[in-house]
Parts: sequence; structure tokens; C-alpha cells
Amino acid sequence: MRLLSLIAVILFVSSLTALARAGMVEDCVQERDRELQIGGCTAVIRSGQYSGRNLGTAYNNRGIAYADLGEYRQAIEDYDQALRLDPDLANAYYNRGNANSVLGEHPEYPTRMDDLLRALGADPVDWSYKTECCGGALGVSQTPIALEMSRKVLENARECAAEAVVTMCPMCHINLDARQPQIGLDPVMPVLHATQLAALAFGLEAKAAALEKNVIDPQPLLAAKVP
Repeated sequence: MRLLSLIAVILFVSSLTALARAGMVEDCVQERDRELQIGGCTAVIRSGQYSGRNLGTAYNNRGIAYADLGEYRQAIEDYDQALRLDPDLANAYYNRGNANSVLGEHPEYPTRMDDLLRALGADPVDWSYKTECCGGALGVSQTPIALEMSRKVLENARECAAEAVVTMCPMCHINLDARQPQIGLDPVMPVLHATQLAALAFGLEAKAAALEKNVIDPQPLLAAKVP
């Protein structure tokens, strides 16, 4: 009898768990009650039962609820986490752009990179090509097009009195740095990945920042700027 009772209890608890799981998912995807949606998505996130796109969607949905309640910074944090979990979650990019726009960071003229560079000791300049594409993967399939696009970015940076370009994108780093000999830019312009600048700002040696890997040597410029 005890065995049967134990089995019955286990089945009962399992049923409750399944119902709770279904309930939190339903709360997370519904849009009628934003507070309920935040609670449901939070339960999904904390459950440990989801990963990848499913977990990213929970963060994205909670971000939507936060944004609808006017809590845009919290929403952006959730959108960021959603994109870390699933970089292909297009809706999260759109939602984050809208939230940044409300907070004053226009999607066509973002300023987070400027803030990062200032924090690292650089002096960012205003320029009109900061969101222009370098050509991306066209550097492989349509090289002449990518070279022209990269040339325009670099020339605009120079026209705006920039002494170097800093990027977070590895593809931009390749196209803007390694392809300068093909572009024929004269004089050349150093291009740094943001992590290289961060390494120097944190007091690491040039070797730790892998500066010798750059095609256009940034060290003469940095030596003149850093005491």
C-alpha cells in the first residue's frame, strides 16, 4: 500500500510540475498582462529547462514586457542577453533598436561605442559613416565592391580628422585593416579591434594586445599618444 501511495504522490507531483511548466510558458508568451508576462518569463528563465533560442525568446519576451511598462534599460539588458543566446533572433535586434531610440540612442547613430572608447581613454570623433558597412563577406565573393565600400569608410574617417578606426566587428577589422594595401589608401590608417585598445588601457603589453598581427602597424601612433 505504501508503494502504491508513493507512486501516486510522485505522479501527482509530476503532474503539478508539468502544469506549472505549461503555465509559466503560457504566461511568458501572452501579451494581455505585462506584469504576468514578466513573471512567466522569469520563471522560464530560472527553471533551467530551456536553452538556446527558447531561452533567448524568453528574455526577448520579458524585454518586450519591460519596454511596454517604460522600463527600457531593463528591456535592453534582456534583449542583449537574448542575442547572446541566439545571435539570429532578429526580433531582439529590432526591439533593442527601438528601446535605444527611446532612450536617446538613435539606431542610425548609436553612441555606445563612443562611450566605450571614452572609458578606455580615446577621443571619439563624430563621423557620418559610423554605421556604414565595410562590405562584410563581399570581401570574399565580390572583392572590388567590398574594397570600394571600405575605402569610403576609411576616407570619411580621415575627413573627420580621425587618426585611427576602432571596431568591434572582426570582419570590419579584416576589411578595413588588411585590405588597405589593395585599396591603395595613402597614407594608411591604423585600425584596431576594441579589445586591443582595452588591453592597452588595462595596462597590458603590446604583445598581449596582439598589435603585431595588424597589417597596418598601430604602434607608432599609439607610442605618440600614450606616455
